[in-house]
Amino acid sequence: MTQYLDVEDALQVIDGYGFHVRDVGLLASALARSATIVSGAKAYPGLSLKLRLCWNPWRGFTR
Repeated sequence: MTQYLDVEDALQVIDGYGFHVRDVGLLASALARSATIVSGAKAYPGLSLKLRLCWNPWRGFTR
C-alpha cells in the first residue's frame, strides 16, 4: 500500500529546512494530488508519472 505524506509531516520537513509556507491549503492540495482516485483507479498510477507532473527541465520541480 502506498503511504502519502500528510500536511503535518510536510510542514515539519519544511520547518526543518528553515522555510515557511504562506498557503497551507495550497500545500495540502499539492500533497493530495498524487493520491487522487478517479472512477476507482489511481489518477497517477506510477511514481514516474507523478514526478513528470512536477518536473520542469528549465526550472526544476515546479509544484
